[in-house]
Amino acid sequence: MRVVVGYLGQVRVNMSISREELLLEEHSAIREAVEALHRKHGARFSNAALDRQTGELSPYLVVTVNGVNAYEIKGLDTVLCDGDEVVFVPPLTGG
Repeated sequence: MRVVVGYLGQVRVNMSISREELLLEEHSAIREAVEALHRKHGARFSNAALDRQTGELSPYLVVTVNGVNAYEIKGLDTVLCDGDEVVFVPPLTGG
């Protein structure tokens, strides 16, 4: 299946792209998407989105699926469908 991955804020700067398409197995969850992105982009993705100590997705990132916070669904175990949009959103600051 194909999902669209978007990057905002500092994640977008670190990745040097704002969107990409990702091919995943049917019924893959966000966890598998994160693993696939790490395999595809290596250090560029890990520096942008992973916690350096645990290797897991940074607790500071919000991940949305079709505009809904994934942690309001099933977190990293949220199952994706063909055509879904997954966006990595870092904390935003203002002044």
